[in-house]
Amino acid sequence: MVIIFEQEGTVAVVQFPAGADPTVVAAGAVPAGTPWELIDWKELPPRREFRNAWQAEPGKVGTNMTKAREIHMGRIRTARNGKLKELDTEYQRADEDNDPALKAQIAQQKRELRDLPATFDLESAGTPEELSKLWPDDKIGPKRRMW
Repeated sequence: MVIIFEQEGTVAVVQFPAGADPTVVAAGAVPAGTPWELIDWKELPPRREFRNAWQAEPGKVGTNMTKAREIHMGRIRTARNGKLKELDTEYQRADEDNDPALKAQIAQQKRELRDLPATFDLESAGTPEELSKLWPDDKIGPKRRMW
C-alpha cells in the first residue's frame, strides 16, 4: 500500500514499511490539511515516463493526457533543437563550399524541423503508452530516454 496526495500540480507517493500505521505515516509525510488516500501500489502507472502528469483519481493514480502531451512535445523540441544545431553546421559548410543546392536542401530540412511542433500530431494518443510510441524518427532520429 502507498499513500497518495496532490502536491505542486502532481501526485506525491509515499511508501511505508509493512505493518506501519498509514495514519501515523501520513501525519508525518502529508502537509497538514491536505487530503490523502491509501491505495494499492499496483494502482500506480507502470511507467514513470510521464510522472509529472500523474493525477489522483479515486482509488488509483491516472495520467493527465494534456500534461503528458506537453511533456512529450517538450522532449521532441529538445531533440529537434539538437538536430537544428547539427544542420546549422552543415549549412555553414555548404556555404563555405559554395554549394547552393545543398544549402537549399538544408534550409528546407530546418523549416520542417521548426514547423514540427505545429505539424506533429500527439492528439491521437489516448493513453500514455500510445503517446510514448509517437516520435518523429524520420525528422529527429530515434527516441532516447530523457527522463
